[in-house]
Amino acid sequence: MIYSVELEIPAQTTKLLAVEATLAVNIGTVSQAWVRWRWGSGNLCGVAISREGVQLWPTSGDQWFPSNVTEMTWQEKYEILDHPLDFVVKAYNEDDSFPHTVWVAVNVQTPAESSDVSRFVQLLTIGA
Repeated sequence: MIYSVELEIPAQTTKLLAVEATLAVNIGTVSQAWVRWRWGSGNLCGVAISREGVQLWPTSGDQWFPSNVTEMTWQEKYEILDHPLDFVVKAYNEDDSFPHTVWVAVNVQTPAESSDVSRFVQLLTIGA
């Protein structure tokens, strides 16, 4: 399932006062992620995605995905096995006149019921 959030960043929003949005998901594995900027943001904005207080993307904790790249897509294999079932999207906007918008999405593959049943059967046979 694809989960997404759109975040409007007011003008003059510094990195220290970055705005945040919550991207709620279900248990599963993130297989793909997207970051898309609306046209016109130039190189004035940045976005970072974290979970449980740890920045995940970009991987370097002090970096931001810049808005000069209008579309970013990457393959991922990040497991979400417990609560909280959400990501925090943080963004800044150094434009002194206009707000800008970023769209962030993740594709979460939920565990197949058949694999869950297989694991349950394995647990039963180990205990027997």
